Amino acid sequence: MVAEGAGAAGIAALLTYPELFRGQRVGGPICGADIDNRALASVLQRVMFRDGRLMRLALNIPDRPGVLADIAGRIGAVAANIIEVSHHRLLTSPSVQAARREVMFEARDATTARMSSPLSKTITQ
Repeated sequence: MVAEGAGAAGIAALLTYPELFRGQRVGGPICGADIDNRALASVLQRVMFRDGRLMRLALNIPDRPGVLADIAGRIGAVAANIIEVSHHRLLTSPSVQAARREVMFEARDATTARMSSPLSKTITQ
């Protein structure tokens, strides 16, 4: 849960005046309107990365038709979602017949993340 300072005002009222709310079902907002969308997105991505749900593979792979489709199929087979793909043929690949591919993907949960971890070994074989 992410809350900004102003979002704590309702909770502070509940804690300060518990007798006013005793015996009642009470709900209160925990957010204000000042949270920056970019900051929130950054926080969420960092949490996903820390939890092992956001992963990045950097692969040197033969540059031939169907290889990217194979990578996407293997990621999809473990119910992960591809977020970004970078394909570099010039300057970063080890040979003229290879390409460097970077694939960022997210796992739905910890179980999917564990299933995704051996992907780099199976893709490069």
